[in-house]
Amino acid sequence: MDKLPESVLFFTRTRRVMTPLYRALSKIESRLLRSRLKRIDIIKPIYITGLPRSGTTILLEMLAQHPAAASHRNYQYVQPYLPYWLDRIYPLVPLGEDRPFERVHKDKLTVTRTSPDVVEEIFWATFFPSIHDESGSSVLDEKTRHPDFERFYRNHIKKMLLSRGACRYLTKNNYNFSRTGYLSKLFPGARFVFVIRDPVHHVASYLKQDRLFNKLNDEDPRWQDYLCGLGHREFGPARSIINLGDDGLVKQISEAWRAGQVVQACARYWNAVYLDIDARLRADKDLAARSLVLRYEDLCRDSANQIDRLLECCELDPEPFAKSKARYMQRLVEPTYYRPDFNDSELSMIAELTGPAAERYGYAG
Repeated sequence: MDKLPESVLFFTRTRRVMTPLYRALSKIESRLLRSRLKRIDIIKPIYITGLPRSGTTILLEMLAQHPAAASHRNYQYVQPYLPYWLDRIYPLVPLGEDRPFERVHKDKLTVTRTSPDVVEEIFWATFFPSIHDESGSSVLDEKTRHPDFERFYRNHIKKMLLSRGACRYLTKNNYNFSRTGYLSKLFPGARFVFVIRDPVHHVASYLKQDRLFNKLNDEDPRWQDYLCGLGHREFGPARSIINLGDDGLVKQISEAWRAGQVVQACARYWNAVYLDIDARLRADKDLAARSLVLRYEDLCRDSANQIDRLLECCELDPEPFAKSKARYMQRLVEPTYYRPDFNDSELSMIAELTGPAAERYGYAG
């Protein structure tokens, strides 16, 4: 079973303790780059979001190949607050060969130190300390105001673009579907890609990961603390439900998890999240015009057309992406390393509990 390397623990604890210093250094970095940052505009940042295990990671990996896009990389977990300086220092550090390895999720996806990842959640959890507290709403909308975060976040994105010579910020964050109102206020041209997956396969994959992370934590309890420090609270003992404003539903889902009724809990959660996304898109025509709902199955079965739709929504030039598109047309296949093993009663429950949202996205029937 995977043990947390001591070096990872060291840097994680250091980052946590030194966060006030790192934020101060971030201001110095921004000040020294001020004249260059003023010349950079944040144009239509791209947000990939949806419940974990829906296919958001492979989409991030794919779009990060576009030369116009700048996304966070794994090595930035060590020091996420100083993107420009870290990009100058990292190539000088003798870390040895950057060999691919299967990520801890055991889902056949290999990563390296330079692979794109969802580093930005560290910032959201730092500036909004209660954002993962399921006892209150996690929704950030157009009424949300946090000048300190907004100043930091804008400067951070600009430093990313400057450092990478890119013009579009790209991120995958499974929590951002609850922040579309706030993000649209900050960046009126922001693009959103909402990824969804067949509920039976999605629930099966979600529960598989939850069991894996529970087992990891049983073997090495430091995993829970490490993942919380990254803002990743999707699986395992530290799992928290995103509260979309219905405290009663969150309580119902959480109680089902604690009672061991995990299929029911996960199915209710899937339905709640994707009904909420659908309601947002129906209520906000501007958001809908800047968004794409992408079914994971369609991406795998009709890759060429779905990639074209993706590039069109994100307003990314398809020409410099042609080779990457051809490569991912071969790579995008539905998982074969596991199959849902629900019994008839569980399948019936999933169909009933996810039915309202499933019908909206063409999965019912």
